[in-house]
Amino acid sequence: MVDLSSIQLKCFGSEYGHWCFIPHDNLQNCLIIGGGVGEDISFDVDFASEYDATVVLYDPTPRSIKHFKTVSENFGKESTIDYVSGGDQPVEVYDLSNLSETNFLYKKYALWNEETKVKFFAPFNSNHVSHSILNYQRDYDMNDSNYIEVDTIKLSNEIKKLETFPSIIKLDIEAAVLEVLEDLFDNNIFIDQICVEYDEHHNPNNTSMNRIKKMNNLFETNNYKCIHQEYSNYLFVHKNFLEKL
Repeated sequence: MVDLSSIQLKCFGSEYGHWCFIPHDNLQNCLIIGGGVGEDISFDVDFASEYDATVVLYDPTPRSIKHFKTVSENFGKESTIDYVSGGDQPVEVYDLSNLSETNFLYKKYALWNEETKVKFFAPFNSNHVSHSILNYQRDYDMNDSNYIEVDTIKLSNEIKKLETFPSIIKLDIEAAVLEVLEDLFDNNIFIDQICVEYDEHHNPNNTSMNRIKKMNNLFETNNYKCIHQEYSNYLFVHKNFLEKL
């Protein structure tokens, strides 16, 4: 197995929306999945541009849908300003000169462990964009009235229908990661590299800490190793992939 200290990571995206991964030759023309879009797809744009990749995005949030629509209307255009601070990127920051509609597929679903309709709870701060199935920002209160209803989809079913197996998945889905990954692993779907935000780090309590512990155990028992962390953002890599490096 490769010496982990020798691994060189590559990072794409804005200061707010960047993610890191292990670059390798097979990423050219690959397919990646992005769960959670928000209003910053800087990583996805940079990755697609660098590798001429296909990016499948999932997010039913109205503001996220609007953001991607604006981006898609500007494919082929160069960036005119640098990335801004925070999670609300104007379209002018994206270098879309090498990209077209063939590089992106947007699906207006929330990722979950079943296909159904759910309450999608609004963030505690109304200026923020990200909604949550679990309402973790309000101590998992499922009776809260501040929500919209959205359709969910199982990522395991989605991946089984793809012609190309994903090289990387990025999950920033407001605490629903545990349920989504349990479903993936139960279906013997093991992506080489998983970028994941532990959103529940931001609202520590007994429930969130127990869920984080369960997440760590889930990765460990399914042969994933954490090789990079920046606060609540983690990169987990499967041992089979590491052995090939």
